[in-house]
Amino acid sequence: MIRTMGDSVTNKKIALVNAGLFFFFWLAVFYAGADHPLPLGFIWIIALDLLAALVVYFRVPYYLAWVNTRRKNRIWHVLLDGLVAGLVCALFALLFPGGGEPSVERSGCDYLIWFLVVGAMGVINAVCIYFINAFVGRRFGDIEERG
Repeated sequence: MIRTMGDSVTNKKIALVNAGLFFFFWLAVFYAGADHPLPLGFIWIIALDLLAALVVYFRVPYYLAWVNTRRKNRIWHVLLDGLVAGLVCALFALLFPGGGEPSVERSGCDYLIWFLVVGAMGVINAVCIYFINAFVGRRFGDIEERG
């Protein structure tokens, strides 16, 4: 038997917690990897992180519904969500001004590696968010396994 995840207010709270944790986790990762003192271009990293957290906020209710209803091919949908999100983030990062050393010329191979790595990170993030929410939902009794 599957019970519903609760009302939309509960789903919005869950989505907000997910988005907040996502934002602060990645902000800490980016801060740890940045030059110190922070360059002015770091503001673009914060903006991209905030945009990605906003996407997480809007996608988590779908993930909760997919877990709850056991939607067919839901894992493939999660993988595709993550890939698209990663590729869009990779593209936005290239479009922001002040990206990298201006005297360095990038090759096609550099761009390919960039899109592959950031796309893979998008997939990893989406899968983690999906499975963490599925685990927590089951752990606290919001989602019951079918018997």
